[in-house]
Amino acid sequence: TFPVATELFGRVGWRAGFVPGTKLALVYGLSMHVAGIPQVFWYSRLRGVTVLNIGTEVGTERILRSMKLFKANAITTTPSLATYLIERSPEVLGCPVGDLGIKVLLLGAEPGAGIPEIRSRLEKAYGGSVLDVGAGYGCSCAHPVYQGMHWIADDHCLYELVDPVTFEPVPFEDGSRGLACFTPLEPEAGLFFHHLRVSMNDIHQVATGPCPCGRSGFRYRIVGRGDDMLKVKGVSVYPTAIQGVITGFVPRVTGFFRIVLTERPPLVNPPLKLKIERGEDVGETDLPALEKQIVAELRAICEVSPAITWLPPQALGREAGKTQLIEKRYE
Repeated sequence: TFPVATELFGRVGWRAGFVPGTKLALVYGLSMHVAGIPQVFWYSRLRGVTVLNIGTEVGTERILRSMKLFKANAITTTPSLATYLIERSPEVLGCPVGDLGIKVLLLGAEPGAGIPEIRSRLEKAYGGSVLDVGAGYGCSCAHPVYQGMHWIADDHCLYELVDPVTFEPVPFEDGSRGLACFTPLEPEAGLFFHHLRVSMNDIHQVATGPCPCGRSGFRYRIVGRGDDMLKVKGVSVYPTAIQGVITGFVPRVTGFFRIVLTERPPLVNPPLKLKIERGEDVGETDLPALEKQIVAELRAICEVSPAITWLPPQALGREAGKTQLIEKRYE
């Protein structure tokens, strides 16, 4: 059962506030493999914590009904699935997702919990605290302003930043950015990567100063993925940054969108093409003004001026796992 993994997940659970009486819904894909059974063992070692390994394979209807039936009061899943459950709960359960009584959302496997607009939407809908976890051994704090994830494994794993192109080391100092690499200091500390120096291909930015929450450990936040970065007129653009901007316009948009690529990335011939779902109560006459505002915000934050194609609500597919932000039209 990997004693080091049990210890590290225990640290995450402690920071997340998993106390006796916690009923944790575990809702990831591969629920019978790396994202399920091992975590059942690790979290079950926390005193008084019950783990409900539901998994995404059963579909959103059974996920919601299981959470209600077993009175789950915490959930660990992807930000995109947590967002999708907001839409489905009234339809499936006849009540808003906030009525389930979820107090802690421990979200990982993709960016989202660290994006202020997404975090705010989830906390308002569920009535619980949203914490970011993963991309290494880290967990965010509940400070009102997202501070990044606190690294919790200095005694078990070496954390480094390297240049994503040259793989040369990046000086570890406040504000540094680079490809995150992890080297286990003992066999059991690697979880699924024993003895290996590995990277999950995530670009991190670190903060080394004291955190306002008072807890220890340097922090890191995910800027984007090394294989997702796009270049538009020489400007580096990450899909997660675009996601943060668009989510800020909910409920005038649903929050679901796609970046349409007609040729292989990272180079994109401008303008960057976006498909965006309008909100339920937004009419055709409202779209020109809304588009102008979104383009202005994307220009200010991401330094890109996209061409937007509007879609009706629910036009884009909803995935039970990670949301695909890119639509490939090449090959």
